[in-house]
Amino acid sequence: MNPPAASAIPAVVLPCTDGATWVVPLNSLAEVVVVSQPVTDTLDWRGQLVPVHGTTPAANTYAVLFGLAGHGAPSYWAVPLASLPLEYRLLQADDLRDQAAEELSGVLAVAQLDGRLCRVPDPGEFWVDRARLCAGAPNEAS
Repeated sequence: MNPPAASAIPAVVLPCTDGATWVVPLNSLAEVVVVSQPVTDTLDWRGQLVPVHGTTPAANTYAVLFGLAGHGAPSYWAVPLASLPLEYRLLQADDLRDQAAEELSGVLAVAQLDGRLCRVPDPGEFWVDRARLCAGAPNEAS
């Protein structure tokens, strides 16, 4: 791990059920939720129905993330997690790579952390793709 720098971003590593590993700023994580009932495309969280990205019926742990309210996206969204505990990291600018992210749909950048390729998700792109699918339009990212 690089020594802390003034520009380091506190981040959390999210092992997702689809096999991908995401890394997001710590302040984008609203809560980690453990459920006892299967979740479909929405998670009942604190009295709200939160859309789930990449639903896996077997998942029982979800990261609830802040969304892009006011940009056609929900205020919160959730992603199913493969395991706990989550890992806290200080993300350095040197950890990020833009070029590899260009090949992945819905990804702003990738970070190389301890030999793992971690995706920095683009929540705006997820909801553009989701809206296309709900409207029956083809997904251009496919």
